[in-house]
Amino acid sequence: MPHQPSGLRPADPLPPVAEAFTDVLSTVVAEADQFYRTLPGRPAGTRHRLTALSMAEEGEGAPASIREAVARFDPLIVASPSSRYLGYVTGGSTPAALAGDWLAAVYDQNPQGTGAFGDASA
Repeated sequence: MPHQPSGLRPADPLPPVAEAFTDVLSTVVAEADQFYRTLPGRPAGTRHRLTALSMAEEGEGAPASIREAVARFDPLIVASPSSRYLGYVTGGSTPAALAGDWLAAVYDQNPQGTGAFGDASA
């Protein structure tokens, strides 16, 4: 670790997980709920295209970034989990599968093998 001048501590690039986690997950849960509520009316395909986006110098935090991404990408998000989607075999999402994906991301494991010390969760 590089030497720090006396009295200074390294800047924390991310807010403490415990404080930010609830806000982030609440934002994602609200979006997931909204998506599934609007699924019957969503198109099965789209011709919308993205336009260039300029980025701010300072971030606005995860919940605001999620809301901005949802607003920007919503016209491109089609009803692929519905029975009306006849595209490639990309699968669908059930509540149990979604919960499994979220927990896998939360646990953030790096399984290298089952006989090792530490991260051997595979």
